[in-house]
Amino acid sequence: MVVHKISRIQRRLGLVTLLLSSAAAGQSQTNGTPVPTPTTTAAPPAATTAPKATPAAPANTLPFIPELGDIHIEQILNKQEIHHWERHVRGFRREHNFALTAGVSSGTWSIRHFGTLNHQTYDNSGIYSKFQYAYHIQIVRGFGYLLGSSAGYHYETADSRAVFHPVAAYEFPGILAGLVYNFSPAIRVAMTGESYLERHNGIEEKNGPNDDTKISVTIPAYDAGVFIDVFYDLGWALRLEAHRRHLDYQAPNERTDEPPFPVNAAFSKDDRWLGLGLVYHLL
Repeated sequence: MVVHKISRIQRRLGLVTLLLSSAAAGQSQTNGTPVPTPTTTAAPPAATTAPKATPAAPANTLPFIPELGDIHIEQILNKQEIHHWERHVRGFRREHNFALTAGVSSGTWSIRHFGTLNHQTYDNSGIYSKFQYAYHIQIVRGFGYLLGSSAGYHYETADSRAVFHPVAAYEFPGILAGLVYNFSPAIRVAMTGESYLERHNGIEEKNGPNDDTKISVTIPAYDAGVFIDVFYDLGWALRLEAHRRHLDYQAPNERTDEPPFPVNAAFSKDDRWLGLGLVYHLL
Protein backbone atom coordinates (compact mmCIF):
# COMPACT_ATOMS: atom_id res chain seq x y z
CA MET A 1 0.00 0.00 0.00
CA VAL A 2 2.81 2.46 0.92
CA VAL A 3 4.75 1.59 -2.24
CA HIS A 4 1.64 2.25 -4.34
CA LYS A 5 1.14 5.73 -2.80
CA ILE A 6 4.83 6.66 -3.29
CA SER A 7 4.61 5.62 -6.93
CA ARG A 8 1.51 7.73 -7.52
CA ILE A 9 3.11 10.83 -5.89
CA GLN A 10 6.19 10.43 -8.03
CA ARG A 11 4.11 10.33 -11.22
CA ARG A 12 2.31 13.55 -10.20
CA LEU A 13 5.56 15.33 -9.40
CA GLY A 14 6.98 14.29 -12.76
CA LEU A 15 3.93 15.77 -14.55
CA VAL A 16 4.25 19.08 -12.65
CA THR A 17 7.94 19.32 -13.45
CA LEU A 18 7.24 18.68 -17.16
CA LEU A 19 4.60 21.44 -17.27
CA LEU A 20 6.87 23.95 -15.56
CA SER A 21 9.74 23.19 -17.91
CA SER A 22 7.42 23.70 -20.93
CA ALA A 23 6.32 27.09 -19.56
CA ALA A 24 9.93 28.15 -18.99
CA ALA A 25 10.86 27.14 -22.53
CA GLY A 26 7.97 29.22 -23.99
CA GLN A 27 9.02 32.28 -21.96
CA SER A 28 12.62 31.94 -23.08
CA GLN A 29 11.50 31.93 -26.75
CA THR A 30 9.62 35.18 -26.10
CA ASN A 31 12.74 36.78 -24.59
CA GLY A 32 14.98 35.45 -27.37
CA THR A 33 17.25 33.21 -25.22
CA PRO A 34 16.86 29.42 -25.34
CA VAL A 35 16.66 27.54 -22.05
CA PRO A 36 17.56 23.80 -21.85
CA THR A 37 14.78 21.47 -20.78
CA PRO A 38 15.55 19.98 -17.35
CA THR A 39 15.47 16.19 -16.97
CA THR A 40 12.87 14.63 -14.73
CA THR A 41 14.25 12.64 -11.78
CA ALA A 42 12.38 10.78 -9.11
CA ALA A 43 13.03 11.95 -5.55
CA PRO A 44 11.63 11.19 -2.13
CA PRO A 45 8.39 13.00 -1.37
CA ALA A 46 9.76 14.92 1.60
CA ALA A 47 12.81 16.30 -0.24
CA THR A 48 11.03 17.31 -3.47
CA THR A 49 9.89 20.93 -3.99
CA ALA A 50 8.30 22.37 -7.13
CA PRO A 51 10.52 24.97 -8.87
CA LYS A 52 9.02 28.44 -9.26
CA ALA A 53 9.51 30.14 -12.59
CA THR A 54 8.92 33.89 -12.27
CA PRO A 55 10.43 35.54 -15.36
CA ALA A 56 10.09 39.34 -15.49
CA ALA A 57 8.23 40.59 -18.56
CA PRO A 58 10.24 43.14 -20.57
CA ALA A 59 8.85 46.63 -21.16
CA ASN A 60 8.16 46.07 -24.88
CA THR A 61 6.00 42.97 -24.56
CA LEU A 62 2.26 42.68 -25.14
CA PRO A 63 1.03 43.76 -21.67
CA PHE A 64 2.02 47.35 -22.59
CA ILE A 65 -0.15 47.50 -25.75
CA PRO A 66 -3.53 47.64 -24.02
CA GLU A 67 -2.22 50.54 -21.96
CA LEU A 68 -1.47 52.52 -25.14
CA GLY A 69 -4.87 51.62 -26.51
CA ASP A 70 -6.54 52.89 -23.38
CA ILE A 71 -4.74 56.23 -23.74
CA HIS A 72 -5.91 56.73 -27.36
CA ILE A 73 -9.50 55.81 -26.58
CA GLU A 74 -9.52 58.16 -23.60
CA GLN A 75 -8.21 61.03 -25.70
CA ILE A 76 -10.96 60.49 -28.32
CA LEU A 77 -13.64 60.34 -25.67
CA ASN A 78 -12.34 63.53 -24.05
CA LYS A 79 -12.42 65.37 -27.38
CA GLN A 80 -15.99 64.28 -28.01
CA GLU A 81 -16.94 65.23 -24.49
CA ILE A 82 -15.47 68.73 -24.92
CA HIS A 83 -17.24 69.55 -28.18
CA HIS A 84 -20.51 67.62 -27.80
CA TRP A 85 -20.98 67.97 -31.56
CA GLU A 86 -23.34 65.09 -32.08
CA ARG A 87 -25.27 65.92 -28.95
CA HIS A 88 -25.98 69.50 -30.11
CA VAL A 89 -26.17 69.05 -33.88
CA ARG A 90 -28.20 65.80 -33.93
CA GLY A 91 -27.53 65.14 -37.61
CA PHE A 92 -28.53 68.57 -39.00
CA ARG A 93 -27.35 72.11 -38.31
CA ARG A 94 -30.72 73.78 -38.01
CA GLU A 95 -32.02 77.31 -37.51
CA HIS A 96 -29.86 80.46 -37.40
CA ASN A 97 -26.70 80.75 -39.52
CA PHE A 98 -24.65 83.89 -40.20
CA ALA A 99 -21.90 84.22 -42.83
CA LEU A 100 -19.45 86.97 -43.76
CA THR A 101 -17.51 86.38 -46.99
CA ALA A 102 -15.26 88.24 -49.40
CA GLY A 103 -13.68 87.42 -52.72
CA VAL A 104 -12.97 88.34 -56.32
CA SER A 105 -15.20 88.74 -59.36
CA SER A 106 -14.85 88.58 -63.12
CA GLY A 107 -17.45 89.22 -65.79
CA THR A 108 -18.66 91.00 -68.93
CA TRP A 109 -20.92 93.97 -69.57
CA SER A 110 -23.04 93.71 -72.71
CA ILE A 111 -24.17 97.13 -73.95
CA ARG A 112 -27.15 97.06 -76.27
CA HIS A 113 -27.24 100.84 -76.36
CA PHE A 114 -26.02 103.50 -73.95
CA GLY A 115 -25.11 107.02 -75.08
CA THR A 116 -23.12 106.56 -78.26
CA LEU A 117 -22.38 102.89 -77.52
CA ASN A 118 -24.26 100.21 -79.40
CA HIS A 119 -23.83 96.43 -79.25
CA GLN A 120 -20.48 96.35 -77.50
CA THR A 121 -19.01 94.28 -74.68
CA TYR A 122 -16.56 95.19 -71.89
CA ASP A 123 -14.78 92.86 -69.53
CA ASN A 124 -14.59 93.76 -65.86
CA SER A 125 -13.14 92.47 -62.60
CA GLY A 126 -13.45 93.47 -58.98
CA ILE A 127 -13.79 92.47 -55.35
CA TYR A 128 -16.84 91.93 -53.18
CA SER A 129 -17.93 91.56 -49.58
CA LYS A 130 -21.16 89.91 -48.52
CA PHE A 131 -23.12 89.30 -45.32
CA GLN A 132 -25.72 86.51 -45.31
CA TYR A 133 -28.34 85.29 -42.88
CA ALA A 134 -30.04 81.93 -43.44
CA TYR A 135 -32.51 79.86 -41.46
CA HIS A 136 -31.93 76.13 -42.00
CA ILE A 137 -34.87 73.71 -41.75
CA GLN A 138 -34.48 69.94 -41.64
CA ILE A 139 -36.50 67.70 -43.97
CA VAL A 140 -35.04 64.27 -43.25
CA ARG A 141 -31.75 63.24 -41.63
CA GLY A 142 -28.97 65.49 -42.99
CA PHE A 143 -31.08 66.96 -45.83
CA GLY A 144 -33.00 70.21 -45.58
CA TYR A 145 -33.56 73.66 -47.05
CA LEU A 146 -32.70 77.23 -46.15
CA LEU A 147 -34.40 80.61 -46.37
CA GLY A 148 -32.78 83.97 -45.79
CA SER A 149 -31.35 87.14 -47.24
CA SER A 150 -28.06 88.93 -47.81
CA ALA A 151 -26.50 92.33 -48.38
CA GLY A 152 -23.17 93.31 -49.86
CA TYR A 153 -20.82 95.65 -51.66
CA HIS A 154 -19.16 95.12 -55.05
CA TYR A 155 -16.27 97.26 -56.27
CA GLU A 156 -15.37 97.10 -59.96
CA THR A 157 -12.09 98.25 -61.43
CA ALA A 158 -12.29 100.46 -64.51
CA ASP A 159 -9.73 101.34 -67.13
CA SER A 160 -9.48 105.12 -67.44
CA ARG A 161 -8.87 104.73 -71.17
CA ALA A 162 -12.05 102.72 -71.71
CA VAL A 163 -15.21 104.33 -73.02
CA PHE A 164 -17.50 102.49 -70.60
CA HIS A 165 -17.01 103.11 -66.85
CA PRO A 166 -18.88 100.93 -64.35
CA VAL A 167 -19.04 101.97 -60.69
CA ALA A 168 -19.20 100.33 -57.29
CA ALA A 169 -22.53 98.70 -56.50
CA TYR A 170 -24.57 98.15 -53.34
CA GLU A 171 -26.44 94.89 -52.96
CA PHE A 172 -29.79 95.38 -51.21
CA PRO A 173 -31.38 92.56 -49.17
CA GLY A 174 -33.45 90.21 -51.27
CA ILE A 175 -34.80 86.67 -51.15
CA LEU A 176 -32.48 83.69 -50.63
CA ALA A 177 -33.53 80.03 -50.87
CA GLY A 178 -31.67 76.77 -51.31
CA LEU A 179 -31.12 73.11 -50.52
CA VAL A 180 -28.56 72.00 -47.96
CA TYR A 181 -27.07 68.63 -47.01
CA ASN A 182 -25.10 67.86 -43.85
CA PHE A 183 -22.59 65.08 -44.49
CA SER A 184 -21.57 65.19 -40.82
CA PRO A 185 -21.55 67.70 -37.97
CA ALA A 186 -18.33 69.08 -39.49
CA ILE A 187 -19.18 69.34 -43.23
CA ARG A 188 -22.19 70.60 -45.16
CA VAL A 189 -22.85 71.80 -48.71
CA ALA A 190 -25.65 73.87 -50.22
CA MET A 191 -27.00 75.08 -53.56
CA THR A 192 -28.76 78.44 -53.45
CA GLY A 193 -30.72 80.83 -55.61
CA GLU A 194 -31.14 84.50 -54.79
CA SER A 195 -32.88 87.52 -56.24
CA TYR A 196 -32.16 91.09 -55.13
CA LEU A 197 -31.65 94.67 -56.34
CA GLU A 198 -28.24 96.19 -56.97
CA ARG A 199 -27.70 99.96 -56.97
CA HIS A 200 -25.21 101.59 -59.38
CA ASN A 201 -24.67 105.32 -58.93
CA GLY A 202 -23.10 106.96 -61.96
CA ILE A 203 -22.43 104.42 -64.71
CA GLU A 204 -20.71 106.54 -67.32
CA GLU A 205 -19.98 106.55 -71.04
CA LYS A 206 -17.05 108.71 -72.14
CA ASN A 207 -16.86 109.05 -75.89
CA GLY A 208 -15.82 112.65 -76.29
CA PRO A 209 -14.64 115.75 -74.45
CA ASN A 210 -18.17 116.91 -73.60
CA ASP A 211 -21.69 115.66 -73.10
CA ASP A 212 -20.68 112.42 -71.41
CA THR A 213 -23.58 110.11 -70.65
CA LYS A 214 -24.06 109.16 -67.00
CA ILE A 215 -26.88 107.20 -65.41
CA SER A 216 -27.72 105.92 -61.91
CA VAL A 217 -29.89 102.82 -61.90
CA THR A 218 -31.14 100.02 -59.68
CA ILE A 219 -30.76 96.71 -61.50
CA PRO A 220 -32.42 93.36 -60.68
CA ALA A 221 -29.81 90.66 -60.00
CA TYR A 222 -30.22 86.89 -60.15
CA ASP A 223 -27.62 84.81 -58.33
CA ALA A 224 -27.02 81.04 -58.45
CA GLY A 225 -24.52 79.91 -55.83
CA VAL A 226 -22.95 76.93 -54.13
CA PHE A 227 -20.98 76.77 -50.90
CA ILE A 228 -19.26 74.28 -48.61
CA ASP A 229 -18.84 74.84 -44.86
CA VAL A 230 -16.11 73.08 -42.87
CA PHE A 231 -16.62 73.45 -39.11
CA TYR A 232 -13.47 73.68 -37.00
CA ASP A 233 -15.44 74.29 -33.79
CA LEU A 234 -18.93 73.54 -32.58
CA GLY A 235 -20.35 76.82 -33.89
CA TRP A 236 -17.68 78.21 -36.26
CA ALA A 237 -16.82 77.19 -39.81
CA LEU A 238 -14.81 78.22 -42.84
CA ARG A 239 -16.79 78.73 -46.05
CA LEU A 240 -15.77 78.39 -49.69
CA GLU A 241 -18.39 79.79 -52.08
CA ALA A 242 -18.92 80.37 -55.79
CA HIS A 243 -21.59 82.46 -57.53
CA ARG A 244 -22.79 83.03 -61.07
CA ARG A 245 -24.87 86.18 -61.54
CA HIS A 246 -26.93 87.87 -64.22
CA LEU A 247 -28.01 91.54 -64.16
CA ASP A 248 -30.24 93.12 -66.79
CA TYR A 249 -31.31 96.76 -67.04
CA GLN A 250 -34.01 97.83 -69.47
CA ALA A 251 -35.29 101.38 -69.35
CA PRO A 252 -39.09 101.58 -68.92
CA ASN A 253 -39.59 103.66 -72.05
CA GLU A 254 -37.10 101.90 -74.32
CA ARG A 255 -38.07 102.11 -77.98
CA THR A 256 -35.91 101.01 -80.87
CA ASP A 257 -37.13 103.81 -83.14
CA GLU A 258 -35.84 106.59 -80.85
CA PRO A 259 -32.26 107.82 -80.34
CA PRO A 260 -30.38 106.27 -77.40
CA PHE A 261 -30.85 108.91 -74.74
CA PRO A 262 -29.62 108.01 -71.22
CA VAL A 263 -33.10 107.18 -70.03
CA ASN A 264 -33.35 104.83 -72.97
CA ALA A 265 -30.26 102.79 -71.96
CA ALA A 266 -30.24 99.02 -72.10
CA PHE A 267 -27.38 96.77 -70.90
CA SER A 268 -26.71 93.60 -68.96
CA LYS A 269 -23.88 91.95 -67.05
CA ASP A 270 -22.84 88.36 -66.40
CA ASP A 271 -20.17 87.69 -63.80
CA ARG A 272 -18.71 85.04 -61.53
CA TRP A 273 -17.71 85.36 -57.89
CA LEU A 274 -15.36 83.21 -55.85
CA GLY A 275 -14.83 83.85 -52.15
CA LEU A 276 -13.94 82.70 -48.64
CA GLY A 277 -15.41 83.58 -45.30
CA LEU A 278 -16.51 82.72 -41.79
CA VAL A 279 -19.78 81.12 -40.70
CA TYR A 280 -21.37 81.17 -37.25
CA HIS A 281 -24.08 78.66 -36.38
CA LEU A 282 -26.16 79.82 -33.42
CA LEU A 283 -27.00 76.70 -31.39
